[in-house]
Amino acid sequence: MVRPCSTSNLEVAHGVGVALVAVIASSQFNRSAYITAANKLTILQHAAARRGAPLDPSAIPPQVHAPDFASTLLHDLSHAYAVVFAVTVLVATLAYIPVALLLKKKPSDGIEPASNIRKRHRRDPPHDHHRIGSPHTGIDRVDEQRRPGRPPRAHRPMCAPRLF
Repeated sequence: MVRPCSTSNLEVAHGVGVALVAVIASSQFNRSAYITAANKLTILQHAAARRGAPLDPSAIPPQVHAPDFASTLLHDLSHAYAVVFAVTVLVATLAYIPVALLLKKKPSDGIEPASNIRKRHRRDPPHDHHRIGSPHTGIDRVDEQRRPGRPPRAHRPMCAPRLF
């Protein structure tokens, strides 16, 4: 059975994901001259409002005066968020590949239930010439002639396997 993730693992994964998204978004924002100009304009407006003085027109970035500034700014912002979304979807898809590969086999394929396997007990002799069947099966069926007084295997009650 698969053990569920602990809370600390989820917190670490959350932190790594947020950091990855923040780095990608900031790199996309810094690539655009229009987004940088809009940030500078906002900072200048807040500084002027704090001082109570009007905004100095010479400090305004030249891109702000372009006639298509708003549409280009929105285009650059939507492109930056689209890149962040695409990377997020890619990382999430890559995380499901190991799960898809692990689930190709059914859990019961080739796995024998533990109740059918009887491990060799420490008191059993190490001879393999008394074994019936292949010694590589993991099933310890000892020849019944070696153990007098014991009923044949088919008549013995089913019990839990011996682990030692």
